[in-house]
Amino acid sequence: VMAAALPFVFFGFPTGYLLNATDKQRQTTTNRGFALLAALAINLILIPQVAQLGAAIAFLASNIIIVVLDLWRVNRVTKLQYKELVNIVVRTLIAGSIMFASLVLLGSSVHLIGLVLVGAAIYLASLHLLGVLKVGEIIRIFKQVTKK
Repeated sequence: VMAAALPFVFFGFPTGYLLNATDKQRQTTTNRGFALLAALAINLILIPQVAQLGAAIAFLASNIIIVVLDLWRVNRVTKLQYKELVNIVVRTLIAGSIMFASLVLLGSSVHLIGLVLVGAAIYLASLHLLGVLKVGEIIRIFKQVTKK
């Protein structure tokens, strides 16, 4: 479930940055506030019943809410190219699915830290092979993650 949220986490950043860059910080904050309230409600309902799965579902739902609300607001600022956006979302979902399937296949045969590293590498490689990210963007991500 957490892997399914990755594309929405990924798209939540640029939509939020775009809104902030166009002086729409209040909308960005409001969108994240709604997502927070939804996550809180979902957590309160699901965690007592299904434990960690409930928290994962809340994480997925809150990130979907952020992206949907951000896109609705972004569309007021600039006209979106929905066909290209859907194309990128589909390719990102495919990359997430490839990562998820790979990690399921590795299962308990690899230590958790190894799974995280392998999962990140597979996800980034899949995004590159599917044309979502260029090598320079992957290098920039790596530099940001590893800088002190």
